[in-house]
Amino acid sequence: MKNTLYFNILMFFLLSSAYGQMTISEWKEILIQNDSSWRVGYENFIQEGIKAKAIDEEWLPSITANPSYSLKKEKTGSVDELSQTVSLGMTLSQKLCVGTMFSSSFNQTVTSEMPGLGTYGYNTSGSVSLLVPLFYSQYSDTRELTKYSETSGNCARYAGDSRWQASQLRMIANTLSLFLKTSVLIDRQKNREALMEWYKQTLKNEQFLFESGQISSIDFASARNESISVETAYRESQYSLVNSLRQTDAWEIDPASIEIEGWLFTIEGEIGSEKRKTAVEYELETSRYDLGCAISELVDDELDCLPKLSVSYSYTPGFAVSNKKDTWTALYDYWNSPLSMDWSISASISVPLMPWSPVWDINKLGTSKRSAFRARFADISRTSDGIAESIQKVLNQRSLMVTQANRSWLLEKDRLDLYRIRATNGDLSEMDVRYQEIQARNAQLDWYSARIDFIVACLCGD
Repeated sequence: MKNTLYFNILMFFLLSSAYGQMTISEWKEILIQNDSSWRVGYENFIQEGIKAKAIDEEWLPSITANPSYSLKKEKTGSVDELSQTVSLGMTLSQKLCVGTMFSSSFNQTVTSEMPGLGTYGYNTSGSVSLLVPLFYSQYSDTRELTKYSETSGNCARYAGDSRWQASQLRMIANTLSLFLKTSVLIDRQKNREALMEWYKQTLKNEQFLFESGQISSIDFASARNESISVETAYRESQYSLVNSLRQTDAWEIDPASIEIEGWLFTIEGEIGSEKRKTAVEYELETSRYDLGCAISELVDDELDCLPKLSVSYSYTPGFAVSNKKDTWTALYDYWNSPLSMDWSISASISVPLMPWSPVWDINKLGTSKRSAFRARFADISRTSDGIAESIQKVLNQRSLMVTQANRSWLLEKDRLDLYRIRATNGDLSEMDVRYQEIQARNAQLDWYSARIDFIVACLCGD
Protein backbone atom coordinates (compact mmCIF):
# COMPACT_ATOMS: atom_id res chain seq x y z
CA MET A 1 0.00 0.00 0.00
CA LYS A 2 2.80 2.38 0.89
CA ASN A 3 4.65 1.57 -2.33
CA THR A 4 1.50 2.26 -4.38
CA LEU A 5 0.96 5.58 -2.59
CA TYR A 6 4.60 6.56 -3.11
CA PHE A 7 4.38 5.68 -6.81
CA ASN A 8 1.20 7.73 -7.28
CA ILE A 9 2.74 10.74 -5.54
CA LEU A 10 5.88 10.42 -7.65
CA MET A 11 3.90 10.23 -10.89
CA PHE A 12 1.79 13.21 -9.81
CA PHE A 13 4.83 15.41 -9.39
CA LEU A 14 6.41 14.09 -12.58
CA LEU A 15 3.31 14.72 -14.64
CA SER A 16 2.75 18.11 -13.02
CA SER A 17 6.20 19.23 -14.11
CA ALA A 18 5.74 17.59 -17.52
CA TYR A 19 3.12 20.09 -18.64
CA GLY A 20 5.17 23.13 -17.64
CA GLN A 21 8.85 22.31 -17.81
CA MET A 22 10.74 19.13 -18.54
CA THR A 23 14.30 17.89 -18.13
CA ILE A 24 15.94 14.87 -19.71
CA SER A 25 16.24 13.11 -16.34
CA GLU A 26 12.51 13.68 -15.62
CA TRP A 27 11.58 12.43 -19.06
CA LYS A 28 13.73 9.36 -18.50
CA GLU A 29 11.70 8.48 -15.38
CA ILE A 30 8.43 8.89 -17.29
CA LEU A 31 9.83 6.82 -20.14
CA ILE A 32 10.69 3.98 -17.77
CA GLN A 33 7.09 3.84 -16.55
CA ASN A 34 5.39 4.05 -19.96
CA ASP A 35 7.60 2.52 -22.65
CA SER A 36 7.94 -1.27 -22.75
CA SER A 37 10.96 -1.02 -25.07
CA TRP A 38 12.87 0.55 -22.19
CA ARG A 39 12.22 -2.47 -19.99
CA VAL A 40 13.23 -4.82 -22.83
CA GLY A 41 16.44 -2.88 -23.40
CA TYR A 42 17.24 -2.84 -19.70
CA GLU A 43 16.70 -6.59 -19.35
CA ASN A 44 18.99 -7.17 -22.34
CA PHE A 45 21.59 -5.00 -20.62
CA ILE A 46 21.28 -7.09 -17.42
CA GLN A 47 21.68 -10.30 -19.42
CA GLU A 48 24.82 -9.00 -21.10
CA GLY A 49 26.16 -8.04 -17.68
CA ILE A 50 25.60 -11.58 -16.41
CA LYS A 51 27.42 -13.01 -19.44
CA ALA A 52 30.29 -10.57 -18.89
CA LYS A 53 30.51 -11.62 -15.23
CA ALA A 54 30.78 -15.25 -16.32
CA ILE A 55 33.67 -14.30 -18.62
CA ASP A 56 35.41 -12.51 -15.74
CA GLU A 57 35.02 -15.55 -13.51
CA GLU A 58 36.73 -17.77 -16.08
CA TRP A 59 40.03 -16.22 -14.94
CA LEU A 60 39.42 -16.96 -11.26
CA PRO A 61 41.04 -20.05 -9.72
CA SER A 62 38.76 -23.07 -9.77
CA ILE A 63 38.80 -25.38 -6.74
CA THR A 64 37.06 -28.73 -6.99
CA ALA A 65 36.49 -31.35 -4.29
CA ASN A 66 35.98 -34.95 -5.41
CA PRO A 67 34.93 -37.23 -2.51
CA SER A 68 34.29 -40.86 -3.45
CA TYR A 69 33.36 -44.15 -1.81
CA SER A 70 33.69 -47.68 -3.14
CA LEU A 71 32.84 -51.15 -1.80
CA LYS A 72 34.68 -54.19 -3.15
CA LYS A 73 34.25 -57.95 -2.70
CA GLU A 74 37.13 -60.36 -3.32
CA LYS A 75 37.23 -64.12 -2.94
CA THR A 76 40.32 -65.25 -1.07
CA GLY A 77 40.40 -69.04 -1.00
CA SER A 78 37.04 -70.09 0.36
CA VAL A 79 36.39 -66.78 2.11
CA ASP A 80 34.70 -63.70 0.67
CA GLU A 81 36.40 -60.54 1.85
CA LEU A 82 34.83 -57.10 1.72
CA SER A 83 36.86 -53.93 1.57
CA GLN A 84 35.83 -50.30 1.36
CA THR A 85 37.72 -47.29 0.13
CA VAL A 86 37.11 -43.64 0.95
CA SER A 87 39.04 -41.02 -0.95
CA LEU A 88 39.06 -37.25 -1.19
CA GLY A 89 40.62 -35.39 -4.08
CA MET A 90 41.17 -31.64 -4.33
CA THR A 91 41.96 -29.95 -7.63
CA LEU A 92 43.06 -26.37 -8.23
CA SER A 93 42.86 -25.06 -11.81
CA GLN A 94 43.96 -21.69 -13.11
CA LYS A 95 43.52 -20.34 -16.63
CA LEU A 96 46.64 -18.57 -17.88
CA CYS A 97 47.37 -16.48 -20.95
CA VAL A 98 47.58 -17.77 -24.55
CA GLY A 99 45.29 -20.68 -23.78
CA THR A 100 47.51 -22.29 -21.16
CA MET A 101 45.88 -24.14 -18.28
CA PHE A 102 47.60 -24.93 -14.96
CA SER A 103 46.18 -27.49 -12.57
CA SER A 104 47.26 -29.08 -9.31
CA SER A 105 45.59 -32.00 -7.59
CA PHE A 106 46.00 -33.79 -4.26
CA ASN A 107 44.37 -37.11 -3.42
CA GLN A 108 44.05 -38.98 -0.09
CA THR A 109 42.75 -42.54 0.14
CA VAL A 110 41.72 -44.58 3.20
CA THR A 111 40.97 -48.32 2.89
CA SER A 112 39.56 -50.80 5.37
CA GLU A 113 38.63 -54.47 5.32
CA MET A 114 35.46 -56.00 6.75
CA PRO A 115 34.01 -57.84 8.66
CA GLY A 116 35.30 -57.66 12.17
CA LEU A 117 37.63 -54.95 13.27
CA GLY A 118 39.19 -54.84 9.86
CA THR A 119 42.56 -53.49 8.90
CA TYR A 120 43.14 -49.97 7.68
CA GLY A 121 45.44 -48.47 5.12
CA TYR A 122 46.26 -44.99 3.84
CA ASN A 123 48.12 -43.38 0.96
CA THR A 124 48.28 -40.03 -0.74
CA SER A 125 49.45 -38.66 -4.05
CA GLY A 126 49.51 -35.42 -5.98
CA SER A 127 50.22 -34.02 -9.40
CA VAL A 128 50.91 -30.75 -11.18
CA SER A 129 50.14 -30.36 -14.87
CA LEU A 130 50.43 -27.72 -17.54
CA LEU A 131 48.40 -27.77 -20.76
CA VAL A 132 49.94 -25.63 -23.52
CA PRO A 133 48.58 -25.21 -27.07
CA LEU A 134 51.17 -25.66 -29.80
CA PHE A 135 51.85 -23.48 -32.83
CA TYR A 136 51.43 -20.16 -31.06
CA SER A 137 52.21 -18.30 -34.28
CA GLN A 138 48.95 -19.71 -35.60
CA TYR A 139 46.99 -17.09 -33.68
CA SER A 140 49.60 -14.60 -32.47
CA ASP A 141 48.48 -11.99 -34.98
CA THR A 142 44.92 -12.48 -33.76
CA ARG A 143 46.11 -11.58 -30.28
CA GLU A 144 47.75 -8.53 -31.81
CA LEU A 145 44.44 -7.57 -33.36
CA THR A 146 42.90 -7.70 -29.90
CA LYS A 147 45.36 -5.02 -28.81
CA TYR A 148 44.33 -2.88 -31.77
CA SER A 149 40.70 -3.17 -30.72
CA GLU A 150 41.49 -1.49 -27.40
CA THR A 151 39.57 -4.17 -25.53
CA SER A 152 42.16 -5.38 -23.08
CA GLY A 153 39.41 -5.87 -20.50
CA ASN A 154 36.10 -7.67 -20.76
CA CYS A 155 34.85 -6.61 -24.18
CA ALA A 156 31.42 -8.15 -23.52
CA ARG A 157 30.92 -5.85 -20.53
CA TYR A 158 32.11 -2.77 -22.43
CA ALA A 159 29.91 -3.63 -25.41
CA GLY A 160 26.86 -4.09 -23.18
CA ASP A 161 27.41 -0.77 -21.41
CA SER A 162 27.91 1.18 -24.65
CA ARG A 163 24.96 -0.50 -26.34
CA TRP A 164 22.65 0.36 -23.43
CA GLN A 165 23.83 3.98 -23.30
CA ALA A 166 23.21 4.38 -27.04
CA SER A 167 19.82 2.72 -26.74
CA GLN A 168 18.79 5.02 -23.88
CA LEU A 169 19.70 8.16 -25.81
CA ARG A 170 17.84 6.94 -28.90
CA MET A 171 14.70 6.16 -26.92
CA ILE A 172 14.81 9.46 -25.05
CA ALA A 173 15.34 11.44 -28.25
CA ASN A 174 12.68 9.57 -30.24
CA THR A 175 9.93 9.71 -27.62
CA LEU A 176 10.69 13.28 -26.59
CA SER A 177 10.68 14.33 -30.23
CA LEU A 178 7.40 12.47 -30.78
CA PHE A 179 5.57 14.36 -28.02
CA LEU A 180 7.04 17.76 -28.84
CA LYS A 181 6.41 17.45 -32.57
CA THR A 182 2.89 16.16 -31.90
CA SER A 183 2.26 19.22 -29.74
CA VAL A 184 3.64 21.45 -32.50
CA LEU A 185 1.49 19.65 -35.08
CA ILE A 186 -1.63 20.21 -32.95
CA ASP A 187 -0.90 23.95 -32.84
CA ARG A 188 -0.05 23.97 -36.53
CA GLN A 189 -3.39 22.35 -37.35
CA LYS A 190 -5.16 25.00 -35.31
CA ASN A 191 -3.23 27.61 -37.25
CA ARG A 192 -4.21 25.96 -40.55
CA GLU A 193 -7.85 25.97 -39.44
CA ALA A 194 -7.57 29.70 -38.87
CA LEU A 195 -5.93 30.06 -42.28
CA MET A 196 -8.73 28.01 -43.90
CA GLU A 197 -11.28 30.27 -42.24
CA TRP A 198 -9.38 33.31 -43.52
CA TYR A 199 -9.37 31.92 -47.07
CA LYS A 200 -13.05 31.08 -46.78
CA GLN A 201 -13.85 34.69 -45.93
CA THR A 202 -11.44 35.97 -48.58
CA LEU A 203 -13.01 33.71 -51.20
CA LYS A 204 -16.42 35.18 -50.41
CA ASN A 205 -15.02 38.66 -50.93
CA GLU A 206 -13.31 37.58 -54.16
CA GLN A 207 -16.54 36.03 -55.42
CA PHE A 208 -18.44 39.24 -54.74
CA LEU A 209 -15.78 41.25 -56.60
CA PHE A 210 -15.86 38.77 -59.49
CA GLU A 211 -19.64 38.87 -59.78
CA SER A 212 -19.56 42.67 -59.70
CA GLY A 213 -16.95 42.69 -62.44
CA GLN A 214 -14.16 44.22 -60.34
CA ILE A 215 -11.75 41.28 -60.80
CA SER A 216 -11.20 38.80 -63.61
CA SER A 217 -12.04 35.11 -63.61
CA ILE A 218 -8.31 34.36 -63.46
CA ASP A 219 -7.96 36.25 -60.17
CA PHE A 220 -10.98 34.47 -58.71
CA ALA A 221 -9.72 31.06 -59.85
CA SER A 222 -6.31 31.79 -58.31
CA ALA A 223 -7.89 32.63 -54.95
CA ARG A 224 -10.00 29.46 -55.07
CA ASN A 225 -6.94 27.31 -55.88
CA GLU A 226 -5.05 28.77 -52.93
CA SER A 227 -7.96 27.93 -50.65
CA ILE A 228 -8.09 24.35 -51.95
CA SER A 229 -4.32 23.99 -51.51
CA VAL A 230 -4.54 25.05 -47.86
CA GLU A 231 -7.41 22.64 -47.21
CA THR A 232 -5.50 19.77 -48.84
CA ALA A 233 -2.42 20.45 -46.70
CA TYR A 234 -4.63 20.50 -43.61
CA ARG A 235 -6.15 17.10 -44.38
CA GLU A 236 -2.77 15.51 -45.13
CA SER A 237 -1.37 16.81 -41.86
CA GLN A 238 -4.44 15.54 -40.04
CA TYR A 239 -3.51 11.97 -40.99
CA SER A 240 -0.04 12.49 -39.52
CA LEU A 241 -1.56 13.98 -36.37
CA VAL A 242 -3.92 11.04 -35.89
CA ASN A 243 -1.02 8.61 -36.25
CA SER A 244 1.09 10.56 -33.72
CA LEU A 245 -1.77 10.74 -31.22
CA ARG A 246 -2.27 7.00 -31.56
CA GLN A 247 1.35 6.48 -30.49
CA THR A 248 0.96 8.75 -27.45
CA ASP A 249 -2.44 7.48 -26.28
CA ALA A 250 -0.95 4.92 -23.87
CA TRP A 251 1.03 7.59 -22.04
CA GLU A 252 -0.20 9.77 -19.21
CA ILE A 253 0.74 13.01 -20.98
CA ASP A 254 -1.58 14.85 -23.35
CA PRO A 255 0.52 16.48 -26.12
CA ALA A 256 -2.07 19.24 -26.45
CA SER A 257 -1.36 20.35 -22.85
CA ILE A 258 2.42 20.59 -23.25
CA GLU A 259 3.93 24.04 -22.83
CA ILE A 260 6.36 23.76 -25.72
CA GLU A 261 8.43 26.83 -24.91
CA GLY A 262 8.93 25.72 -21.30
CA TRP A 263 10.02 22.23 -22.33
CA LEU A 264 12.43 23.45 -24.98
CA PHE A 265 13.95 26.06 -22.68
CA THR A 266 14.75 23.61 -19.84
CA ILE A 267 15.99 20.83 -22.12
CA GLU A 268 18.23 23.19 -24.10
CA GLY A 269 19.64 24.51 -20.85
CA GLU A 270 20.38 20.99 -19.60
CA ILE A 271 22.07 19.98 -22.86
CA GLY A 272 24.17 23.13 -22.96
CA SER A 273 25.31 22.82 -19.34
CA GLU A 274 27.48 19.71 -19.82
CA LYS A 275 29.44 17.85 -22.46
CA ARG A 276 28.02 14.41 -23.08
CA LYS A 277 28.55 11.60 -25.56
CA THR A 278 25.99 11.10 -28.30
CA ALA A 279 24.29 7.88 -29.35
CA VAL A 280 26.47 7.75 -32.48
CA GLU A 281 29.64 7.76 -30.36
CA TYR A 282 28.32 5.02 -28.08
CA GLU A 283 27.32 2.96 -31.13
CA LEU A 284 30.83 3.32 -32.53
CA GLU A 285 32.26 2.11 -29.22
CA THR A 286 29.84 -0.81 -29.32
CA SER A 287 31.07 -1.79 -32.79
CA ARG A 288 34.67 -1.74 -31.58
CA TYR A 289 33.91 -3.85 -28.51
CA ASP A 290 31.74 -6.30 -30.47
CA LEU A 291 34.65 -6.78 -32.83
CA GLY A 292 36.92 -7.44 -29.88
CA CYS A 293 34.49 -10.11 -28.68
CA ALA A 294 34.50 -11.71 -32.14
CA ILE A 295 38.30 -11.80 -32.08
CA SER A 296 38.28 -13.45 -28.66
CA GLU A 297 35.88 -16.08 -29.97
CA LEU A 298 38.21 -16.70 -32.91
CA VAL A 299 41.11 -17.21 -30.52
CA ASP A 300 39.08 -19.68 -28.47
CA ASP A 301 37.99 -21.56 -31.60
CA GLU A 302 41.60 -21.86 -32.74
CA LEU A 303 42.69 -23.08 -29.33
CA ASP A 304 40.06 -25.82 -29.43
CA CYS A 305 41.38 -27.06 -32.77
CA LEU A 306 45.12 -26.77 -32.20
CA PRO A 307 47.33 -29.61 -30.93
CA LYS A 308 48.09 -29.35 -27.23
CA LEU A 309 51.10 -30.35 -25.19
CA SER A 310 50.42 -31.68 -21.71
CA VAL A 311 53.24 -31.90 -19.18
CA SER A 312 52.52 -33.57 -15.82
CA TYR A 313 54.53 -34.02 -12.66
CA SER A 314 53.18 -36.69 -10.31
CA TYR A 315 54.52 -37.41 -6.84
CA THR A 316 53.91 -39.71 -3.90
CA PRO A 317 55.23 -38.46 -0.54
CA GLY A 318 55.67 -41.94 0.95
CA PHE A 319 54.89 -45.65 0.77
CA ALA A 320 51.30 -46.68 1.29
CA VAL A 321 50.59 -48.19 4.73
CA SER A 322 48.17 -51.02 5.46
CA ASN A 323 47.07 -53.47 8.14
CA LYS A 324 46.65 -50.78 10.80
CA LYS A 325 44.16 -51.09 13.62
CA ASP A 326 42.36 -47.82 12.88
CA THR A 327 42.34 -44.86 10.53
CA TRP A 328 44.24 -42.49 12.79
CA THR A 329 47.03 -45.01 13.27
CA ALA A 330 47.30 -45.40 9.51
CA LEU A 331 47.53 -41.62 9.07
CA TYR A 332 50.08 -41.23 11.85
CA ASP A 333 52.33 -44.03 10.63
CA TYR A 334 52.23 -42.73 7.07
CA TRP A 335 53.26 -39.16 7.83
CA ASN A 336 55.81 -40.11 10.50
CA SER A 337 57.61 -42.70 8.43
CA PRO A 338 60.56 -41.63 6.28
CA LEU A 339 59.10 -39.99 3.18
CA SER A 340 60.51 -41.13 -0.12
CA MET A 341 58.85 -38.60 -2.46
CA ASP A 342 58.57 -40.82 -5.49
CA TRP A 343 57.83 -38.84 -8.60
CA SER A 344 57.37 -39.10 -12.33
CA ILE A 345 57.23 -36.68 -15.24
CA SER A 346 55.21 -37.36 -18.34
CA ALA A 347 54.49 -35.46 -21.51
CA SER A 348 51.86 -36.08 -24.15
CA ILE A 349 50.48 -34.39 -27.24
CA SER A 350 46.85 -34.48 -28.25
CA VAL A 351 46.10 -33.81 -31.91
CA PRO A 352 42.45 -33.33 -32.89
CA LEU A 353 41.64 -35.29 -36.02
CA MET A 354 38.48 -33.95 -37.56
CA PRO A 355 37.83 -35.04 -41.16
CA TRP A 356 35.42 -32.16 -41.73
CA SER A 357 37.89 -29.53 -40.49
CA PRO A 358 41.47 -30.77 -40.66
CA VAL A 359 43.97 -29.22 -38.34
CA TRP A 360 46.05 -28.02 -41.26
CA ASP A 361 43.09 -25.95 -42.53
CA ILE A 362 42.82 -23.96 -39.31
CA ASN A 363 45.53 -21.57 -40.42
CA LYS A 364 43.70 -20.80 -43.67
CA LEU A 365 40.41 -20.24 -41.87
CA GLY A 366 42.00 -18.02 -39.22
CA THR A 367 43.84 -15.97 -41.85
CA SER A 368 40.58 -15.30 -43.68
CA LYS A 369 38.81 -14.20 -40.51
CA ARG A 370 41.69 -11.98 -39.45
CA SER A 371 41.70 -10.27 -42.85
CA ALA A 372 38.01 -9.52 -42.42
CA PHE A 373 38.66 -8.18 -38.92
CA ARG A 374 41.40 -5.88 -40.20
CA ALA A 375 39.03 -4.50 -42.83
CA ARG A 376 36.40 -3.83 -40.19
CA PHE A 377 39.02 -2.20 -37.98
CA ALA A 378 39.97 0.08 -40.85
CA ASP A 379 36.34 1.16 -41.27
CA ILE A 380 35.92 1.76 -37.55
CA SER A 381 39.18 3.70 -37.37
CA ARG A 382 38.17 5.94 -40.27
CA THR A 383 34.77 6.54 -38.72
CA SER A 384 36.35 7.15 -35.32
CA ASP A 385 38.79 9.70 -36.72
CA GLY A 386 36.00 11.72 -38.31
CA ILE A 387 33.23 11.17 -35.78
CA ALA A 388 33.81 14.41 -33.88
CA GLU A 389 33.91 16.44 -37.08
CA SER A 390 30.82 14.68 -38.42
CA ILE A 391 28.82 15.33 -35.24
CA GLN A 392 29.94 18.96 -35.19
CA LYS A 393 28.78 19.40 -38.80
CA VAL A 394 25.36 18.02 -37.91
CA LEU A 395 25.10 20.30 -34.88
CA ASN A 396 26.25 23.32 -36.88
CA GLN A 397 23.67 22.58 -39.55
CA ARG A 398 20.88 22.16 -37.00
CA SER A 399 22.02 25.29 -35.16
CA LEU A 400 21.99 27.27 -38.42
CA MET A 401 18.45 26.08 -39.10
CA VAL A 402 17.41 27.23 -35.61
CA THR A 403 19.00 30.63 -36.21
CA GLN A 404 17.32 31.04 -39.59
CA ALA A 405 13.94 29.95 -38.21
CA ASN A 406 14.33 32.37 -35.30
CA ARG A 407 15.13 35.24 -37.66
CA SER A 408 12.11 34.40 -39.80
CA TRP A 409 9.88 34.37 -36.75
CA LEU A 410 11.23 37.71 -35.48
CA LEU A 411 10.75 39.17 -38.96
CA GLU A 412 7.14 37.99 -39.12
CA LYS A 413 6.57 39.22 -35.57
CA ASP A 414 7.91 42.70 -36.42
CA ARG A 415 5.79 42.70 -39.56
CA LEU A 416 2.74 41.85 -37.45
CA ASP A 417 3.43 44.84 -35.20
CA LEU A 418 3.70 47.03 -38.28
CA TYR A 419 0.43 45.65 -39.70
CA ARG A 420 -1.37 46.41 -36.47
CA ILE A 421 -0.10 50.00 -36.50
CA ARG A 422 -1.14 50.44 -40.11
CA ALA A 423 -4.54 48.88 -39.39
CA THR A 424 -5.02 51.40 -36.58
CA ASN A 425 -4.25 54.17 -39.08
CA GLY A 426 -6.73 52.69 -41.56
CA ASP A 427 -4.14 51.66 -44.16
CA LEU A 428 -4.80 47.91 -43.72
CA SER A 429 -7.88 45.87 -42.94
CA GLU A 430 -8.46 43.48 -40.07
CA MET A 431 -8.22 40.64 -42.59
CA ASP A 432 -4.68 41.71 -43.42
CA VAL A 433 -3.77 41.74 -39.73
CA ARG A 434 -5.37 38.34 -39.20
CA TYR A 435 -3.42 36.85 -42.10
CA GLN A 436 -0.16 38.18 -40.69
CA GLU A 437 -0.99 36.76 -37.26
CA ILE A 438 -1.34 33.34 -38.88
CA GLN A 439 1.96 33.75 -40.72
CA ALA A 440 3.76 34.85 -37.54
CA ARG A 441 2.41 31.87 -35.61
CA ASN A 442 3.46 29.51 -38.38
CA ALA A 443 6.99 30.97 -38.31
CA GLN A 444 7.12 30.48 -34.54
CA LEU A 445 6.10 26.83 -34.92
CA ASP A 446 8.83 26.39 -37.55
CA TRP A 447 11.28 27.75 -34.98
CA TYR A 448 10.03 25.23 -32.40
CA SER A 449 10.47 22.38 -34.90
CA ALA A 450 14.03 23.46 -35.67
CA ARG A 451 14.83 23.54 -31.95
CA ILE A 452 13.41 20.03 -31.51
CA ASP A 453 15.62 18.76 -34.34
CA PHE A 454 18.62 20.41 -32.69
CA ILE A 455 17.88 18.65 -29.36
CA VAL A 456 17.61 15.30 -31.14
CA ALA A 457 20.95 15.96 -32.88
CA CYS A 458 22.60 16.77 -29.54
CA LEU A 459 21.40 13.47 -28.07
CA CYS A 460 21.91 11.22 -31.09
CA GLY A 461 24.67 12.93 -33.07
CA ASP A 462 22.98 12.44 -36.44
